[in-house]
Amino acid sequence: MSDPDEPLFRVFPYWFLEEGIRLRQLVLVDPALWEDPFERLPQQIGLNDATTIPWRQIFLAAYLRTLFAQSWSLSGSSDTLLRAYSRVHKDPHIKRNLTPRDEGVRVQSTARKLLAVLRRGHASANESNSFVGRVSYAPQADILQTCANWVGARGAAFFSTGRPRAELSLLKRVEFAHEAEVRLIFIEERDGSHEQLLRVPADSNDFIDEIQFDPRLEGFEAKEHESALRALGYAGPVTHPTTYNLNIWLEVAPSGEPTE
Repeated sequence: MSDPDEPLFRVFPYWFLEEGIRLRQLVLVDPALWEDPFERLPQQIGLNDATTIPWRQIFLAAYLRTLFAQSWSLSGSSDTLLRAYSRVHKDPHIKRNLTPRDEGVRVQSTARKLLAVLRRGHASANESNSFVGRVSYAPQADILQTCANWVGARGAAFFSTGRPRAELSLLKRVEFAHEAEVRLIFIEERDGSHEQLLRVPADSNDFIDEIQFDPRLEGFEAKEHESALRALGYAGPVTHPTTYNLNIWLEVAPSGEPTE
């Protein structure tokens, strides 16, 4: 990241955001839990070890430390991203969202603040194992060739931990380029972790710069959500976007022509 204070955005499931504020924690996950099978690419890379006779086959996974990540984006105004991670289906009579489990909330932060809460909240997090990195997008064949070149030139053990391990996790297929993804990353320094979630103690007010509810919600429901988050301890800004507001106000001049 060239600018650690550049705004980053993430659409949290509302219930998970509520839980994170209530429990005062930030949750990173094993990318293997994500839907894209290429998130598991580093663990699937096979190698022919020519240093033995006969050659033996090994997998890069044998050298990799456990990695946890949380996805953010440089795009804060993408309706496509909002719809990908937030679903609103209103009751035709009361106008309340019928699928709160799938409803998302756009949260704004920065790389500097995310790294600070990670390193402050996790006892072993430091400059050698925690990062914020921008995802690089390329065609699938190019990604595979890049992996082959890196491993061939540096050896499997080079990617066991630290910055090389993080860089290997920041390769993604070009079909996802619209996400403009940035990742908060933590890498375990020792083998043996079988956890898929990393819960880091964190006060939401230390890293959340703004919360914005889905613009398709009715005003009364967005205000209910805001009141709930305030009661749990969130004290930062909350905005209510008007993306889907159909009310248009024009000031009409005496001539009958609308003015700017």
